[in-house]
Amino acid sequence: MPARFLVNAPANVDFLESLMIESGLDRQFGKIPDDLDPMVRADVQSARIQLQHAAKQVVALASDPTRTDVDKHVAARRVAEATNATLAKASELVSRRAEHQRRDAMAKANQDFSPLVEKGTLYMEARSMVREWMKTSEGLQKLREAMKEDHDFASVVWHSPRHLLGLQAEIHSNLKMEGLQARRPDLYGQLNASLRLEKMAQKIGSVIPKVNASFYNPVTAAQGAKRVEVP
Repeated sequence: MPARFLVNAPANVDFLESLMIESGLDRQFGKIPDDLDPMVRADVQSARIQLQHAAKQVVALASDPTRTDVDKHVAARRVAEATNATLAKASELVSRRAEHQRRDAMAKANQDFSPLVEKGTLYMEARSMVREWMKTSEGLQKLREAMKEDHDFASVVWHSPRHLLGLQAEIHSNLKMEGLQARRPDLYGQLNASLRLEKMAQKIGSVIPKVNASFYNPVTAAQGAKRVEVP
């Protein structure tokens, strides 16, 4: 009885079998959310469809009675190369879109929270208040409430160096995002969307080595180069 798969190591078999069903494809490739950015949706969907189709082709090759074992692995290598080219393209497009979204959101946030010359004295007083607050146990909560109620406080936290506020680096970074969420939830949402896109790009990219390992044996496929062509 012919082998069911060309590469029969348990992890490789599990990978191929998972691609045959939607839940398994979700696990390996990642589920496509309903609100996925339309700029990348078509490419991501195409890559997902091609991945599943390629897996079915490779499984079918294992029981193809018209090919030798070497021929099967050579053909499977071609399928893997084409599939990985599509996956790499989709991953790159999603990653670039994520970076575009992040840069756009940050540029708008920097503009919205940029210091105004006429408010220089106000900013100075606000920074002084923050430093005093940070000396107390209730200081962080007071600052959070101030940022929610007053755009100027959120702006001060955003554009001021942390040492002028008496804040540790991690706390300062977190407060900037909290201020953005409170004052510009649209930009905060855009940043989160960019993070989700980047995770999707990484997920798609992580499939590529699995395809290479599971679709064919490179040593066997290399034997195809020894074929003697005759007229």
